[in-house]
Amino acid sequence: MSFKIVILGDGSAIANRLTQILSDQPLLFLYVDNMCLADPAKFSLASAWTDFLTQEQVTIAVNLQFPVTEKETDVSLPIALALAEGCANINLPVIQLSSFRVFGEAYVDKGWGEVDIPNPSDSFGKSLMKREHGATLAAKHIVLRLSWLLNAFDQSLLDTTASKLMAGEAHMIVSDHKYGRPVSAAYVANTVFALIQQILADAQNWGIFNVHSSDLCSEAEFCDYVVRILSAELDQDFCALEVATKGDERSITQGSANLQGRRITDSFGIQLPSWRSGFKALVKKWLLEHGV
Repeated sequence: MSFKIVILGDGSAIANRLTQILSDQPLLFLYVDNMCLADPAKFSLASAWTDFLTQEQVTIAVNLQFPVTEKETDVSLPIALALAEGCANINLPVIQLSSFRVFGEAYVDKGWGEVDIPNPSDSFGKSLMKREHGATLAAKHIVLRLSWLLNAFDQSLLDTTASKLMAGEAHMIVSDHKYGRPVSAAYVANTVFALIQQILADAQNWGIFNVHSSDLCSEAEFCDYVVRILSAELDQDFCALEVATKGDERSITQGSANLQGRRITDSFGIQLPSWRSGFKALVKKWLLEHGV
């Protein structure tokens, strides 16, 4: 029997890595972004997805979409919700990406666990919350809440910091008391593939899972690490970072990315990596992609 995976969210670093993995596996997979763009009104209806998923004999649906602008949120949300409802209609497993941003823009020292209740405060967080809620309508759902993403798209943590440093931005202000647990696009893709494998092996672990690295770092610690790698690679000095200490709420990120929880390990055996592992290679790749 052939298994078919439908994927929404082509073009990101996560999707590119997942494609590389799936291409070496005895699985059929289909990105449906172009189909949705060709007829967004149709695929904003759950019934259209129910028909499509049934006719194509799809085994699992995966939504990798990660909107980072108002426009992307407006365009992709109805399709994401319809896909999730279509899966619910035929009891199909669905994997949905989300983010720590569902907990709002404020920073909370204690971090957020997998049973904490989201309270988004901006359009991005509210869009993610709606996607989460849509996915949970399916009995067989996995929602992956991600911490800081290192390199999945423009405006990711590495792109934000490296761009400011390379532009020579003076007085770059970073916090020494806002923490996160960064993850790379490759790790997220590897995690999605591991989940696909286990679902196909009849694993029945559903719900919300926090996805993060094993080690915390502050904005200041992360940016200092980026500065040291850039300095070594380019043999040049960069503007000194201005560090915001406790009581000074200035920072380069929003929300609380210091996610807690080990359900992804306890339920699926997926280990949490150090964010530093392979990070230098990510910085070198970023420099290459930006013609430096």
